[in-house]
Amino acid sequence: MPPQPAQGRTPATASTSNTSTTIAPHNPVAKVIWDGSIPIQFSWDQAEATAVGSQAVESFFLEAPRCSYFSLLTSRVRRHFVDMALHFIGDDAEVWYDYEGTPLKW
Repeated sequence: MPPQPAQGRTPATASTSNTSTTIAPHNPVAKVIWDGSIPIQFSWDQAEATAVGSQAVESFFLEAPRCSYFSLLTSRVRRHFVDMALHFIGDDAEVWYDYEGTPLKW
């Protein structure tokens, strides 16, 4: 049977054996992790860059929310590469991502 909260305390601030436990929404560490972000580098494949007529393609760096999807970032990534004068034909649905040659599910 799980430990019961001390008399007069709510489960969110209950103490068990000299340690205080807190439910995640009120835990500042959990909030920082949940609200965190990760740095991502998007690079154009060099073989594809040559195929569309460009030699040097700068990578695009983006700090994205930890709980995001690549499909939500695609328009920003695509805009960066189009602004570099790459002749990208198609829409966001035709963009695909890989990591070291392995396609990423998104």
